[in-house]
Amino acid sequence: MHKKILPVLFSLLCLFIFEGCAQTTVAFLDASVTASGDTSGAQSSRVRVNFTNFVGSKQGDNLKLSFSNPEGDTLDFVVAPQNGSFPVASYDIDGKSANAFSAKVTVISNLTPQTLTLTSSNGFVNILAINISDGTLVSVGGNFKVNIDGGGAAEGTFNTASN
Repeated sequence: MHKKILPVLFSLLCLFIFEGCAQTTVAFLDASVTASGDTSGAQSSRVRVNFTNFVGSKQGDNLKLSFSNPEGDTLDFVVAPQNGSFPVASYDIDGKSANAFSAKVTVISNLTPQTLTLTSSNGFVNILAINISDGTLVSVGGNFKVNIDGGGAAEGTFNTASN
């Protein structure tokens, strides 16, 4: 009997140990960008980044969604209110409105880490769920797709409800 229970207990112990140490991903970025130091003839670099930290804040009347990870990568959105509030909606990133996208990610180019700053003036961020309580952003979820200024594209999702 104990031969059957021991593997189950060991599996549960491993699950609790690793689950407690693992950080929850709250946002994901998948991008195709050109690294300026790339001399190998490659057209672009593929960047896939998980973000584990989230801070929502007010920036004037706008809402700033900031994601980061322990490696130093960042992902930021600024969205302007629609009729004085932040409804579930699509927010155009067009270079004309206050809505904005930016990210800093590190890629390996010619075996050397290179930090890229990504911005966009063409795309959108969809807020599919948002919880603001007493003026404080509690959680937000959605997705985004942008064309990177200077070439490339990025897309991803975010959900801070479990954070």
